[in-house]
Amino acid sequence: MAQEQITTFPFIEDISTTDNLPFNPAGINGGSFMQEFKGDIYTSRGRFGNGSAYIDISAVSIKSNNFVSGSAGWQILYSGDVEFNTGTFRGSLEAGSIHIPDTTSANSFHTNDTGNSWWGCNVADFASDNDNANAYILNTGQAKFQNSILGGTSDVIIDTLDTSSKKILADFNFGTTDYAGAVKSGDITWNTSTGAITGGSGVVVYRKGIVGANAGVTTFSIDATTGDATFAGTLSAASGTLGTVTSAIIRTAVSGQRIEFTDADDSLTLYDASENTLFKLFDDGNVVAGVFPLSTATGISVNVAGVATGIALSSVVTNASNSTFAGRFRSNGTGSVVTVIALSNASRTAASLDIDAISAQGAHINMNPIASAPQTPSEGDLYADTDNLLYYYDGSAWVSLITVNTDTALPPLKAGEDLVLGNAVYISTGGLGATKTIENTSGSAKADIYGARWGGQTFSFNEEFTVTTIGLVMRKEGSPTGNLVLEVFATDGAGAPTGGALGSDTVSATAATSFAIKTFTLDTPTPLDANTVYIVTIKAVDTSVGNRLEWQRDDGGNPYAGGSQNYSIDSGANWTLATSDDFAFEINSHPRAGRLYKTDASFADERITGFIGSAGESITAGTNGSIVAAGVVAGASGLTVGGKVYLSDTPGAVSSSAGSNSKTVGLAYSATEVIINYSI
Repeated sequence: MAQEQITTFPFIEDISTTDNLPFNPAGINGGSFMQEFKGDIYTSRGRFGNGSAYIDISAVSIKSNNFVSGSAGWQILYSGDVEFNTGTFRGSLEAGSIHIPDTTSANSFHTNDTGNSWWGCNVADFASDNDNANAYILNTGQAKFQNSILGGTSDVIIDTLDTSSKKILADFNFGTTDYAGAVKSGDITWNTSTGAITGGSGVVVYRKGIVGANAGVTTFSIDATTGDATFAGTLSAASGTLGTVTSAIIRTAVSGQRIEFTDADDSLTLYDASENTLFKLFDDGNVVAGVFPLSTATGISVNVAGVATGIALSSVVTNASNSTFAGRFRSNGTGSVVTVIALSNASRTAASLDIDAISAQGAHINMNPIASAPQTPSEGDLYADTDNLLYYYDGSAWVSLITVNTDTALPPLKAGEDLVLGNAVYISTGGLGATKTIENTSGSAKADIYGARWGGQTFSFNEEFTVTTIGLVMRKEGSPTGNLVLEVFATDGAGAPTGGALGSDTVSATAATSFAIKTFTLDTPTPLDANTVYIVTIKAVDTSVGNRLEWQRDDGGNPYAGGSQNYSIDSGANWTLATSDDFAFEINSHPRAGRLYKTDASFADERITGFIGSAGESITAGTNGSIVAAGVVAGASGLTVGGKVYLSDTPGAVSSSAGSNSKTVGLAYSATEVIINYSI
């Protein structure tokens, strides 16, 4: 076999020319260089191609002529390292590790030769702590992601969950606009718009809360918004605190010794370990009644049919040592006397107190009097002494209240305002208390006041008050120099003044050039009756049409329903009443002296210090009525029985809590009745 020819060329730069060759390729057997040299070619550098694109071959690499590391072209080094822009491999790709874009960039991707892949940190940082990476998948199967979305229709199944040190769902949140997002168990289904259960069985947790169902029927629910919970079955707990619980039955145990509430007969029942009923209270119509088994152990029985509101006692009750129970009630054998056994009675065979008369009927309580006050009392205790006086223990001392069964009424007094049963009242001294103002300040029209032209406005109070000042909205035209005379009169049936002036004031006929209130102070405070029509008149003496006063008025709007405009053009000889018109005015007044008015704890004056009692009936303003100064009076509401009663910030009302200024008026006999006593 002939040996293959081997030819070595020291340097071949361009085989398309003969400039750098030691021979003429074209002269080789008349053929091309490649045709003649078919064996191995050895050279320190070579080039394939021509022009601007070619392959450069050297002793250490093969590369494209445009190769720039990291940006353009490609290169294969003799060490085996390569650099390409893109590549397509139809077979397998095997590599020690992959680093994109390199090993040092912070936000980079890597797969190393041990099978770990990570994103978001360089090689050195990942080696120091895997959690430096934003995400990773280790060769152990452990993975970490900042966020992930699992699409498709198949279930996501996790064979093992270890929650001993990690959260399963950290900061997990359901949708806020519907109920599509949820965690569920079982085949339970629900309406994704409303959250209502539509079928299946299991438990679902969604933004509505937690709901359980069986065969499409809700068995329990916990509302995430309101905190309300509903359970179709039994609710049990070792301890805890609940708000309002609505249930057919509430019991402390399923069976045996327990307390049980049921809505079947609105009852509370105490059972012993053998399911025997020891005690039962239930709502028998409008009365709370009870059932107590009659036995020598308890000795108490209630005959619901015969004594619907009481307790019937058996004969003397004994225990195992044949002595009565301390601190218990017992009958003397005939049922006529109830005995209380004191805890201090060591033998418990003798009574410490026999109660032979206690009754409550109507608005009174009857007690057997005792010679001295009971020892070691508690606040709220009551007792009657041998002088037939009732005492109340205020927590530190016994306070004398009233004679038992005695109501004291004051002589009839006239009401300054409408009163109803139970209103707390005071007698006004005049000039104090609330200011009463009636007014009309609207109007775009006017009336001229001068010479024979007088004006008037009718008005009325629904209470009895004393008028002190009156204001009229006026202005001047020209330069009036006379006097203005204001007077208050009673009226005839047509609303005209009648009789003498009840009050008056004379001032200089001056006023502003634009409408403003001109105030008149009556020469003496003028008391006026309730529900009576009066008129205030004004005249301008020594004035003329060019130098006049004008009184603002409303033309046709009738803004003040309690009266009307009146006008005279002949110095008061005749008056014309305009029922749909009103002058602009204000009338200021105070409670009338000697009249009854409602108390008001908002003020620290005679409205609380002058309290004298409560209305014993409804009294119309201006009429006489009965006032209860001591004893029991009705008309209140929401009182705490046995507790103190105070004046309220609501005029005329009383309450179990003090108003802005504290004033005690008595004790609560019932939720609606007060035992009046000023000295508490």
